Amino acid sequence: GTLAEKLRAGGAGIPAFFTKTGVGTIVADGKELREFDGETYVMERSLVPEVSLVKADVADKSGNLRFNLTARNFNPAAATAGKVCIVEVEKIVEVGE
Repeated sequence: GTLAEKLRAGGAGIPAFFTKTGVGTIVADGKELREFDGETYVMERSLVPEVSLVKADVADKSGNLRFNLTARNFNPAAATAGKVCIVEVEKIVEVGE
């Protein structure tokens, strides 16, 4: 879940977020901890890779992608997070098709 959120945040332009996942473990070592409403949270930085490699089923000529089945899990988030996105597709169609 944290990996998915790191990618989603990177694609949304959010530099960091707080999560309870990892509090009290080695995952939190060296990271900022903050308390909200009596609960401790660890700050996680978002992921913004230089290049994202993704697989999609269909792309249109404007770069819109359609993902099938489990490809919908991480590929959309990875596609938006990367500074450059390289996509392998099965089919390229006209815009609006």
